[in-house]
Amino acid sequence: MIEYRRDLHAHPELLYDVVRTSNKVAELLEEWGITVRRNVGKHFGMGVVGLLQGLAGNGNSGPTLLLRADMDALPIQECNELPYKSVNDGIMHACGHDAHTAMLLGAARTLAAFRERLIGTIIFVFQPAEEGAVKSPLDGRLLSGGRDLIEDNVLEGVDYAYALHVMPELPVGTLGIHPHDAMAASSHFKVEFQGTSGHHSAPHRAVDAIQMAAQFIGEINGLMANRIDPQEAAVLAFGTLQAGTAVNVIAEHSELTGTFRAFTKTTVAEITNGLQRHAFSYS
Repeated sequence: MIEYRRDLHAHPELLYDVVRTSNKVAELLEEWGITVRRNVGKHFGMGVVGLLQGLAGNGNSGPTLLLRADMDALPIQECNELPYKSVNDGIMHACGHDAHTAMLLGAARTLAAFRERLIGTIIFVFQPAEEGAVKSPLDGRLLSGGRDLIEDNVLEGVDYAYALHVMPELPVGTLGIHPHDAMAASSHFKVEFQGTSGHHSAPHRAVDAIQMAAQFIGEINGLMANRIDPQEAAVLAFGTLQAGTAVNVIAEHSELTGTFRAFTKTTVAEITNGLQRHAFSYS
């Protein structure tokens, strides 16, 4: 597992561009006698799914258990000086997905070696694009790897599904288990504001797209403080603001991006509707 992890760490790949990683995963699973589906994903086809059938139980089919790990890295330059430092400029496994993939490979290899003692079916799912969403070539929707695989029916017939995430706050050798929801899915948003350019000496002749973005930020912070049930866990933050072309010119266009996280569909809908409602007020 250490060898797998270090190899993956040295060769990180982004979002759905995980050709080397997915091929390595598939080859190892096949080497261990696990049935492999390559190119899984209705829209992007970059997931890998392994199927292991237990051979024990005297005809008892048993439950179907799904184990999942993510494969993609982040657009970050690695500054660590290590023998297995990233060889891909500007890309790094900075979120632990190399460890997740290595752990699931370790589980697959071990379970495959003991298939005669297993009852039921184990599905190993290796997911691309956990770190973001990309427009689908089929319908233009922004899709993460999880949604892409779900729409390719990877959850069909599954009785139990397990995933995990490394957490450096925990002591080495410790597992953290939460009795309820532990992590929320991330929803991404982008809002563009179109104003009218003008010189700083004549602001009355222009419409400031930076001011529009700033006002929108305040409105959304107010939405999160006053419209979301305080008993519901939800967070929203802005990530980027792009605007302007010169120090003395009022910006004609601005673009604001961010993410929000919540556990319930009701809260997700409330935040989504609020973002749309406030954005459309500028049109």
